[in-house]
Amino acid sequence: MLTGTTAFGIYDHHLVGLNQRHHDGRPDTLWRVRPRHIVLATGAIAEVCGLPFRPDGSLADPELTEHIFSISAEQLHRIPRVIAIASDPSKAEAILALWRADVISELVVDADLAETLLSAPAVPAAGSGR
Repeated sequence: MLTGTTAFGIYDHHLVGLNQRHHDGRPDTLWRVRPRHIVLATGAIAEVCGLPFRPDGSLADPELTEHIFSISAEQLHRIPRVIAIASDPSKAEAILALWRADVISELVVDADLAETLLSAPAVPAAGSGR
């Protein structure tokens, strides 16, 4: 996590410019990072409608979501039927995070991902009873 840092633009090759201020007399540090790395640094492992979710189902960066042009997490929760479609066992953690967040009501997966999900530890019951 870079403290005292401001993002100032998106450039070629999908890089974001960051300026990290140091308050100890050192000159500022300029960083070029990919947006995916910024979101992953918040602990996100899943994304729906631009909203990043952590493994426990919480929003990874609520302040970041204020700057995303998308529906809010609250609006997403009010949609009665949200169908997630995924394939590949590597998506299991993300699917479980979205289930814990109670943002999906139905799931379509391939056989390999289904087997991985079925062998995963039990997921706590969803909050709204979807």
